[in-house]
Amino acid sequence: MLTKDEERTIIKIHRRFQANEFEIYHLIKGRFRIHPSVSTIYRTFKRYPLNDKRKKYVKRYEKRYPGELLHSDTYGLPKTLVMERKKHYIFGLLDDCTRLCYLELIDRPTAANVSQAFSRGYKWFNLHGIKPEEVMTDNGLRIYFLYFPKSQGYTLF
Repeated sequence: MLTKDEERTIIKIHRRFQANEFEIYHLIKGRFRIHPSVSTIYRTFKRYPLNDKRKKYVKRYEKRYPGELLHSDTYGLPKTLVMERKKHYIFGLLDDCTRLCYLELIDRPTAANVSQAFSRGYKWFNLHGIKPEEVMTDNGLRIYFLYFPKSQGYTLF
């Protein structure tokens, strides 16, 4: 494992001399506490994007006021976390601005159970003074079959 100073040294050499991982391997021999392998040097390159090909455009957004956007998802819990050893699911609603979160434990992730949990979550946010405007989901089957029970090929959002 490289320290941050060692990683920075590798990146400086790479930027200044346009050296690849094999050249850097030979340049730093004997200079570090533990001599890194070629693959470790390459992984360091991947962590620090250096050229346009490796840079990924990430669209960051933050909502300006509470309730502008809620995120909704369902997550299955492992049976080992529950006393009865039955499969349970967590339904969650998250406000993008305040990061206030509503979680509910449900037995089955059916469209009916998820829509009831969503309804209770919506009311809970209203009780806390947050009026939800938009909800973003992953278009999972629970949401999909709630709106399109017998159709195929539609996307909700």
